[in-house]
Amino acid sequence: NASLGLGLALRTAHREQLRIPDLGGAARYAAHAPGSAGLAGAYTVRLSVGGKQLAAPLTIKMDPRVTASGADLENLFKVEYELYGMVSSSAKAALEAHSAREQIEKDSQNAAAGLKATLEKQDQQIGELLRGNERPGESEGEPGLDGVAGEVSALYMEVGQADAAPTAAQQSAAAHLGGESREVVRKWESLKSTIPDLNRKLSAAHLPAIDLMQAPASMPASGDED
Repeated sequence: NASLGLGLALRTAHREQLRIPDLGGAARYAAHAPGSAGLAGAYTVRLSVGGKQLAAPLTIKMDPRVTASGADLENLFKVEYELYGMVSSSAKAALEAHSAREQIEKDSQNAAAGLKATLEKQDQQIGELLRGNERPGESEGEPGLDGVAGEVSALYMEVGQADAAPTAAQQSAAAHLGGESREVVRKWESLKSTIPDLNRKLSAAHLPAIDLMQAPASMPASGDED
């Protein structure tokens, strides 16, 4: 039996619903993407809570209507699961970045000149990351977090529509987006690491700290709206 952690088993066996920001140009604020389908087989679900370990068997059976080969389904699972991780990380980063910008804007309204300048610089840096940078004369500029999150979400849902191996174009797109996703998330993590210092300055000025757990009040329908 393959031994899976509870989180993985829930994602693969029970089609967990993820809330991901709709940043690819669609009209809705959020989309719901199913977790990647699990491969048929026998599994053990393990849960550790408070020093105790629980285990239970789990069997995933093949849908008799599916005609794809085992190799094709393994390839589908691999690509879907990789995209699932990209969706999770890029969506989380985008939500945090938009939340930070909203809170920075509010704090800027009551900040003294020096702190206001610091806040505006931080806001500008986050905005540039969200938008990306399209260079004139080049087919592709530097990707933005909003755009990458939207593209990853769209590809993830497209790949999951069929019980068949992803096409060559889809696999190529997934590999390309994997690099872009890692890069924009890395840049956000770098910016995010400066927020504790910013919060100390806000605290000293008796202004609300930036709380990245706070959901943004709104998200753009297509990229950043500045």
